[in-house]
Amino acid sequence: MKITPAKFCFLMLILLQLSVAQIRLSRIIEPDTTLADKSLSAVAVSPFGDIYLIESRQHQIFRMDATGKIIRTSGGYGWEQGQLDIPMDLFVASGLDVLVADYNNRRIQRFDRELNFLSHYPSEGEVAGILYPRSVTANRFGDLYLLNDETNAIRRIDLNGEISSIGGYSYGDLALRNPIQIRCDVAGRLYALDRGGMIHLFDRFGLALRQMPPPDTLRAAGMIAMPQGLLVFGKGAPAVLYRVSWEGRWKVLPSIEFAADWALVSGDYADGRVYFLTDHAQVLVCEIEDEPVAP
Repeated sequence: MKITPAKFCFLMLILLQLSVAQIRLSRIIEPDTTLADKSLSAVAVSPFGDIYLIESRQHQIFRMDATGKIIRTSGGYGWEQGQLDIPMDLFVASGLDVLVADYNNRRIQRFDRELNFLSHYPSEGEVAGILYPRSVTANRFGDLYLLNDETNAIRRIDLNGEISSIGGYSYGDLALRNPIQIRCDVAGRLYALDRGGMIHLFDRFGLALRQMPPPDTLRAAGMIAMPQGLLVFGKGAPAVLYRVSWEGRWKVLPSIEFAADWALVSGDYADGRVYFLTDHAQVLVCEIEDEPVAP
């Protein structure tokens, strides 16, 4: 039988759904002394291995290498270009662009790989009504998504600058309730995580596809989109991880080598690895191991 590209992709999807990702701690990146008194709140990792960290209280962004050395610090309190007022989230769009949700300045700032300021949205003089951006993400098609903390809705800006709203009150029972984070998968689909653990799935244009309720009460801290599915982690210690398949099946992952007093505050996926930021400012680098499950 001839295997067409479409059939091959379908078979690969089936294989992915018949596996349960095991997360194995590979190494721990200890914080640079520069970060000794910092309260880090978010991490993003580029395909080149650059690690970016946010310190919301002091309104800073850090670029760190794989050894934990701080290469560059940017930001600082203010409202001028490149300055920040409570950065809430960051996303590495391509390895070359770093997007930062600049909450109280009501904008998304774009920096280059070395954290030099490039631009911001909305631009000077533009009234776009972002209000307060809590989270930011983008997909491989160039669509930009902003989570508005005041309206509990997502704004989509496509490559032509066209704006649309996703998940607002007009979605009725499928509307977002208390969203804390948005991320896109490799296919361009959009996920929104509610504080209570509910995951809302949309296509890239904003069509509501499904809701994925958690199996138990969950105080969600964040999620990570991987080719194998989603990782969702809860607040508090010890760290509890769930793997969520694209169909919405939840599974608690087996115990991993996290210390009992570690809480996870943020995470990202890059180059086949998962990176977790702990409340002790360490970055945990983990390998993904898929174990086949008997049908």
